[in-house]
This record gives sequence, structure tokens and C-alpha cells, in this order.
Amino acid sequence: MTPTFTILGTGALGGFYGSRLLHNGATVRFIAHSDVEFIREHGLRVDSPLGNLHHQPVAVYAASDAIPPSDVVCIAEQLMVEVVAGAAVCGVQFADDFPAQLLETTAQMKPYAPSMRLDYLAKRELEIEYLYRRPLREVAQHGMRLPAVEAITRLLTVADHHNRSV
Repeated sequence: MTPTFTILGTGALGGFYGSRLLHNGATVRFIAHSDVEFIREHGLRVDSPLGNLHHQPVAVYAASDAIPPSDVVCIAEQLMVEVVAGAAVCGVQFADDFPAQLLETTAQMKPYAPSMRLDYLAKRELEIEYLYRRPLREVAQHGMRLPAVEAITRLLTVADHHNRSV
């Protein structure tokens, strides 16, 4: 049986990964705070150098309490675990349950559009340097790598370049 995935945050990255999973036959549910109605009406469209995809209908929800249980919660948790580990090597400690608490808090939030999404839609340069590259350099100085964050950084860089060049 194929696992059921939940994508927390259906922005450029969550939309990309979720769309690829859908394309490959997975059952995927999305939390899309600010775009629920749009996605319900128009589906999920991803334009990518790896191939453009359009899915309709899409299982999309405004909050986590409406989503049936899933086998896998994608992206966000792994990224948070890496960020917590990276912060620790830089001398900043978080509680052990911080990633789970942050996921729960995020899932309960009212619809919103993160600043990076607003920048993307307005075709402004994304804050990749400050939010991703700089912290990766800091962690690297302590001999640590954050592979999921590195992958997200590369994907965001490609998406940002493509978005601002069209």
C-alpha cells in the first residue's frame, strides 16, 4: 500500500514536492492556508525545469484538524529537525519537542501568505541569502551540513531565477 502524504505549506516548495508525489501516484493532502479556494477551483499547477504539472482535483485543506491521518508529514519536520541540530552546534538550544510544537502551531494558524510567497508572486528576489545560505555557512563553520536545507536552498534558487526571468 502506498503511504499517504501531507504537505504542510503549499507554497513553491510544498507544491513542487507534493505535485511530484501526485504525479507518481501517491495520495497527497495539502495544507494551503491562503490559497485553499483557488486550489480547489483551479487545481495545483507547478511549472518546473523538470516538467510542468497540473493536478485537479486536489485534496487541499485550510487547517490540519480537517485532514484525515497521514502516514508521512513532508518537508517541514525534517527541515526543522535539521535547523534545531544546526542551531545547537552554533550554541542555540531548543527544547526536544520544539519541531513537533512548531508543526502543531503552524497547522492551527489562520490562513496567511508568508513573505517569501509574496515576494515570489511579485517577482521580487527571494531572501535566500539571508534565510538559507548564511545559516548554512554558519553551520558549516562548525563542521556540520544540513542536507535537506541545502536541497531546499538549491530548489529555491532555481525557482527564484526562473520566476524573475519570465
